[in-house]
Amino acid sequence: AAGTVPPDPAPLLDISGLAQDQQDYFPVITLILSSSQRQRLMSRDHNEFNAQVTVHEATQVGDSPQSGWSGTASIGLHGKGTLGCQRKSAEVNLPEKVRIAGKKMKKMILISACQDDTYTQMISTMHIAQKLNLWKSFFHWVEMRWSVNGNVESRGVYIMNQRMEDKLEDEPGNTVVLRKNYGMNHELKRPDSESEARTEMETWRELFQCDRCSSGGPHSCLEDRLNLKQYMRWIALMDVLQGGDYVDEVYFYNSYPPGVTGDARDTPGANPPLFWDIHPWDFDDMFQRCHSGDCNQGVMVGTKPACLSILAKRKGLSGKRPAC
Repeated sequence: AAGTVPPDPAPLLDISGLAQDQQDYFPVITLILSSSQRQRLMSRDHNEFNAQVTVHEATQVGDSPQSGWSGTASIGLHGKGTLGCQRKSAEVNLPEKVRIAGKKMKKMILISACQDDTYTQMISTMHIAQKLNLWKSFFHWVEMRWSVNGNVESRGVYIMNQRMEDKLEDEPGNTVVLRKNYGMNHELKRPDSESEARTEMETWRELFQCDRCSSGGPHSCLEDRLNLKQYMRWIALMDVLQGGDYVDEVYFYNSYPPGVTGDARDTPGANPPLFWDIHPWDFDDMFQRCHSGDCNQGVMVGTKPACLSILAKRKGLSGKRPAC
């Protein structure tokens, strides 16, 4: 019927074939909710609220939880892509770091993968990206349960993912993390304001003006300021796996350039040059036709034809355009 929300596919119970080597069990995250809090998680309300949370380890979905951590956490819906689903993605912020699946976590995103009717596309792409050293944040299958007025219900399996800005904060020399949106738009994740990162933001904007660089030409400019190999590897992966909407699904973060170690970065006043790297995000539109409208233009750092041409020739893609 018009206006009704279609049911999500039943969560798969046997997904060990997709698991990481050490992943042969499901941690269980239980949210202890009131009836009104449950309704908020079923609605489109993004406002956060505090509730009791328990974290346990279990051998498989449905097992009785073992002893674990319990405390008050901040809970809220995450993103917009799952708002039309019965099982929505959520963000859980714990008051302290808690070991979950062998990793100490404080802030986590629980991805419902409700648009992935096989529960394989997103997690498989994350594993492939991890093997290519494109995906660095920790992820693991978990089971989410809700306990409402003493009644426990399983919400199925979710992908627990470490918050990107928390992971990238650990990268050597990192001070800025931002997410690129369509065109030149961006969302600053850290620091809190651009006034705290004027120099870094200037170098990031210069990436989009690669034909204005001085000696050496545009590709030299990009290679001096961007991990171009990883950037092109990400585009190639999205092209092969048909990422339907990845133009705005990438994080940029600054770090020390490759090879800059020891005295070159630790000596006071050394000031190694700023260097940008990338981390992909949100693989919920894999194996689909392009539906962003500007895949062939906005995906590259340099959006001008000259930049695209030089990048293509340098990478042996002359005559081809990056496509979804």
